[in-house]
Amino acid sequence: MTQATILNPSGNGAASPATTARDGEPPAARAVAELRRWGLLLAGLVVFSTGLTMMIRADLGLSPWDVLHDAISGLTLLTFGQVVVLLSLVVVGIAWTLGVRPGPATVVNSILVGVVTDAMLASGILDGLSSGPLLPRLLVLVAGISAIALGTATYITANLGAGPRDGLMLGIARRSARSAGGARTAIEATVLIGGVVLGGSIGLGTAVFVVAIGPAINAAFRLFGMEPARRNRSLMARIRNFRTKEETAE
Repeated sequence: MTQATILNPSGNGAASPATTARDGEPPAARAVAELRRWGLLLAGLVVFSTGLTMMIRADLGLSPWDVLHDAISGLTLLTFGQVVVLLSLVVVGIAWTLGVRPGPATVVNSILVGVVTDAMLASGILDGLSSGPLLPRLLVLVAGISAIALGTATYITANLGAGPRDGLMLGIARRSARSAGGARTAIEATVLIGGVVLGGSIGLGTAVFVVAIGPAINAAFRLFGMEPARRNRSLMARIRNFRTKEETAE
């Protein structure tokens, strides 16, 4: 996959120990492992979409990106999910121009979340919740954020490629000499401001999401026996690799 070189901190294109170990496995075992990874990816994206649907139904404010999605949907004839797909593909294209090439899983991520979210909204699940008492809406909001965190950890655990926004974060960090966290903060702030200006749904849920999503994802990683700090080091290794290749090319 195109992701292999990106994940190698040395920048020499050599196969990683994990890849070498998989190459030594019987074909049947590799096929089963690959199916398991794709199963994790698809399950994670469905769980993520479920959490997104719950936040929409709670109607207490959305995440920064979804504030922008909601705003564009309200100004056009596109559904919420169609906007998610369209912007995700645009983000993938921008990240590609910044040197982060997408893999098949990146494209699946870009399309499936929007499609599944639209299907859930069309099914009428939790329809009418927004006009109900505040307490059930708060509970659904918290459950939605938890589902987004669990879904995120699940599809990252599959290790089949970065999501669209992860790729954009890496690309901007490479070009601007920002840290991965600094790049992500700048992206989230920009899309939130754009969404608010265009009339997207912002509220208590937006603030809760910004504060809670990091710890929630860390907790979800621990369910899979993964240490969140290792994920951060992996991102920084990718950025260092990008910069090394860029300096070599110059």
